[in-house]
Amino acid sequence: MRGLVTVMDGHDYFSHHRRFDMTIARPATRGLMETNFARFAVDLVHIGEDGNTRRMPGAEPGANYDFQFPDARRFYSDQALVYAPGVGEVEIVVNDQPDLYDTTFDLDAAVESNRVHDLAGNYVVIRHNPGEYSHLFHFLRGSIEADVGQFVDTGDLLGKIGFSGAATVYSHLHYQLMNGPDFLTAEALPAVFHQITLIQGDTQQTFSDIAVDTADIIWAT
Repeated sequence: MRGLVTVMDGHDYFSHHRRFDMTIARPATRGLMETNFARFAVDLVHIGEDGNTRRMPGAEPGANYDFQFPDARRFYSDQALVYAPGVGEVEIVVNDQPDLYDTTFDLDAAVESNRVHDLAGNYVVIRHNPGEYSHLFHFLRGSIEADVGQFVDTGDLLGKIGFSGAATVYSHLHYQLMNGPDFLTAEALPAVFHQITLIQGDTQQTFSDIAVDTADIIWAT
């Protein structure tokens, strides 16, 4: 992603990624979900010129609290462009899942039909080396431009953010690094980003290598 971005949910102590309860997830998926794939994941959303993550008409800003989001399409990240996070070969592309703006993801139905991977919606997996794979979830249906076997460079266009899979209640890019291509069985890895500019009030500082987490504000180029 490029521009002003915030980590809506990271992997700190209180984030849903870290506190994902595998004692519930394993039996709920009949053992297909072997690991907490999102252990080190980050959900990234754009910040608009008004300082918010979504368009809020009228008096709605006064009720802007918790997760009271009436329409995921209002988020500035909806249909925003997504770029490759690093050099690698595209290992998996899923590009035909519907965007669930007007409904919710049905995990039980996915389990019944052996489609648990559908919780990622439309997604891309990039192999950087034999032990590191980038997983990017919730693309807009039909927007992914990368093909399996294609080599991508850092910053190459991959597609657009949508609302496919279990995108919860806001349009975002879910990113995680893993040691394998199958997110249901691979182990999560901590990710370090290069040349990241963090914004704190009026201060900007660029780091050559840094991990990001919930509420960090990033200027991405």
